Amino acid sequence: MTTTCVLLYLIFPTMMVQTFSMFSCIAVDGEPRLSADLEERCWEGRHLVYALSLGLGQLSLYAVGLPMLALAMLYKNRRHLAGGAVVRFHYGLFFSGFRQDRWYWEGVVALRKIAVVGLGVFGPADGIESLAHWALLLLGGVIAVQILGSPFEAGGRE
Repeated sequence: MTTTCVLLYLIFPTMMVQTFSMFSCIAVDGEPRLSADLEERCWEGRHLVYALSLGLGQLSLYAVGLPMLALAMLYKNRRHLAGGAVVRFHYGLFFSGFRQDRWYWEGVVALRKIAVVGLGVFGPADGIESLAHWALLLLGGVIAVQILGSPFEAGGRE
């Protein structure tokens, strides 16, 4: 269980890049083309079939399913997070370092990862200046949420 959690935690951003890449299109001579393969027209034929079947499946499984699964496991074991050695061993990657009442904060971190990956995949299509503005906006929002949420333990001074 621990190995599975660690592997999923480490490859989550890469899975999100691959998922978002199925939907990333740019205009080439006025026609939408898939960024990963400029010979492939977006939202026609093969791309439409793959995007609707594989792409939406991956979005629901990776972007929604994995974070929700982790949150469900933490919610189920939320009363044992502080004292349960087995629970701490299995799921400690997702909650250690956070305050006990912020057991869900890894879900916020997952949303942040999804937003950063999405910006990295879709942002360059609008140009570097636009990407820089969106990145600054995202960074400011993430910092504000972090300050307001105050998820980290205070080093034993609470």
